[in-house]
Amino acid sequence: AAVRAVLLKLDAAWTAATATAAGATAYRALIIGGGVSANSRLRRECLAFASSRRVPALLPSMPLCVDNAAMIAGLGHAILADRGGISDDLGLTAHATASTRPPVA
Repeated sequence: AAVRAVLLKLDAAWTAATATAAGATAYRALIIGGGVSANSRLRRECLAFASSRRVPALLPSMPLCVDNAAMIAGLGHAILADRGGISDDLGLTAHATASTRPPVA
């Protein structure tokens, strides 16, 4: 279901951009990256999507499809281990450090 949702959104964006470009091809390629690009069904569907629109699909090789969350967790583990396992309990209160309001023009 998630892959289908991604493809529906991709198709809608592609169609809108093509309509804006007065029927011309608005995009020259489809580029997929990040951890999600390791999803074999998504890779197949994106290749078919790009082929049907006569543009290349650019996908990283599988060893380059990394999961950022796993990398962040790994780094966090290394930092905690380096500090002797220092951590805070789950009762720690979170405080926003950035505004959630959009900038004023």
